[in-house]
Amino acid sequence: MAYWLITRNVNGRMEMLTLDRDGRKMLPVFSHEEEAEMFLRLGGIGENWRITESEAKELVSVLHRAGAGVKDVALDPLPEMVTEK
Repeated sequence: MAYWLITRNVNGRMEMLTLDRDGRKMLPVFSHEEEAEMFLRLGGIGENWRITESEAKELVSVLHRAGAGVKDVALDPLPEMVTEK
């Protein structure tokens, strides 16, 4: 099963979009590419972000990566979550 993340390239490294939820990093994960596109378009995220496909095992690796600091995952979040923080 494929998942979709919002990422950008920063100095040759892939950075994932995370949201702040009560001081904790939350990773938005999308089950459909179209939902990720809508979130990116309507969320007012900014420039240079793109949608990247990720398999389940890659997603687990992202969540366990040292220093990632992600504490929560939001499956198919609404764009309003960005403006509401």
